[in-house]
This record gives sequence, structure tokens and C-alpha cells, in this order.
Amino acid sequence: MIAAPEGRAAPEGRAALALALCGKAPPWLERFLKAVGRGAARHAMIREGDRILVGVSGGKDSLALAVALALRRRRLRVPYELRAALVDWRPFPAPPERLAALAALFAELGMPFDVISADPEAVAGAGPFSCYACARARKRLLFTRAGELGFTTVAFGHHLDDFAETALMNLCFRGRFEPLAPVRLFGAPAAGGSGSETAAGGNAEQEAPVGLYASPSGIRVIRPLCELRESAVASVARRLDLPCFELNCPYKTTNLRLSLKPIVAELAKMDTLVRENIYRACFGPGPGAWPGSDADPLSRGLD
Repeated sequence: MIAAPEGRAAPEGRAALALALCGKAPPWLERFLKAVGRGAARHAMIREGDRILVGVSGGKDSLALAVALALRRRRLRVPYELRAALVDWRPFPAPPERLAALAALFAELGMPFDVISADPEAVAGAGPFSCYACARARKRLLFTRAGELGFTTVAFGHHLDDFAETALMNLCFRGRFEPLAPVRLFGAPAAGGSGSETAAGGNAEQEAPVGLYASPSGIRVIRPLCELRESAVASVARRLDLPCFELNCPYKTTNLRLSLKPIVAELAKMDTLVRENIYRACFGPGPGAWPGSDADPLSRGLD
């Protein structure tokens, strides 16, 4: 059993992860896990017997999410299965040493890890290729792999900043106040129709991929980092020394959401809770709490 030496600061790096895997997470990691659990419980994301495929990119968000789900699985009474998958685009593949580092991390977490090699334009089909088309193609591959494996849930690492930026993007450029959905069902047969995209609140999500899924019941998407700021997720990834990397993707500058990031940052100079306020406007405060009160967990955060 690994234990932190008395009288010393809480461990960081992979030593902190090793401690957490033994049930002794340092306080800063414990706060992160509780925040992830808060969002997951609020939106009823994880159910008994769920088989969850975590879509990873190698970035800080998806790796921090994988760690959180793996650690929480060890302490929850609700059993669920985890597996990770990464889409590796052939025109700009991930370096082999980076994939090896990811494989080592997932082995430590007890999660099988798949690498799906594909050509993005072949998967995306006709039309100009962009960051938006790439995301749709990546989702299609992940959904298909989930269905082939009998997994009905796919988890993505979208955080609170993504929710706020998407809500503003849809408000400013599409004329409707519509965030990402914490939970969404894609591809399930609907009464009187061939398929549907449904979510709590009934909003349509523009990034939904098109195509057939191997699972006849559809694919359920969850976003457990929905109540964590990007800065908090980045801090955890750095303190755990996760093997994060970013591909030199030629389409990343076409991501419209990135243009909203500096705007949200400017708004946060006027009110530090601007991200939380946008989220509340979409989903309401925590149960039994007024927005901004001490009882509202969104007012506390991790920063």
C-alpha cells in the first residue's frame, strides 16, 4: 500500500495517481473527482451496468475524464465498464511514442484501449472538410466502434467552457440559446420515424454525426466534465503529469468555438462566474440552491 509521507505536501504526478488507485487520492484530486461526480449525478449520466467508451484525443480534457471515470468506478456501488478509443487520422497520425504512453496510462487505469486508424475525408463524405466535419467523422467512427463492441454509452471530455462557448455560438450565429447537452441519445429509432436525436430539454445539437450506428438502441453520449472549468481540468492534467499531446491538425483554426473563447474570457473579467451563469441559464442551479448562494456548488468551483 502506497502512503504519503507525514508532514509533506500532497503528492503530485504519477505518484498521486498511484495513491488514488489505492484509494488514497490527495485532496486536490479528491475535489476534482467530487466535481465530476456532482455533474454526472445531477444529469443521471451513469447507470448500473453501463458499458462506456471514452473518446480520447490525447488532449488534457479526455485524459482527465478517463482518469476520473476510472477512479470513481473503484468507489461507486454502481458497477460500469470502461474502455477507451482514439481515432488516429492517417494524414496526420499521432506519434507512436505518444500512443505508447497512452496505452501505458490506460493499462494502469485498467481500461482496454483501441486505436482506430482512418482517413478523415473518406469517413466524412462529400463537401468541404473542416474542424466541424472532422469532429462529425470522428464521432461516427467512435459510435460505430461502440456499437460493434456492445457499448451503448460514449463519454466525451467537454467542460464548462465548452458549454458556455457553444451556447454563445448558437445564440449569436444560429439565433437560438442552445448549449451542448450533458446527456444525449443519438440514432435511436423514434415512433413514426427512422431515427432521432433527443436530450433532456429537447434541444437539437448541430454537431450530431450522420449515419447508421451498429447499436439498434442508439448511442447515449455523456459529458461528465460539464461543471468543471477548463482551467481546473488543465490543472489536474498537469498535476497528474498525464501524457497529453496535441496534433498539428491543419483544420483546428476553422473551429468556430475557438473564436468565442476570448470573448468568454473578457466577460469573465466583469464577472468571474460568467461560465457558471450561462450554464445555470440552460440547466438551472444545483438542487435546493439559489444561483450564487453558498448552497450552489457551481458558485464554488475548483479554481
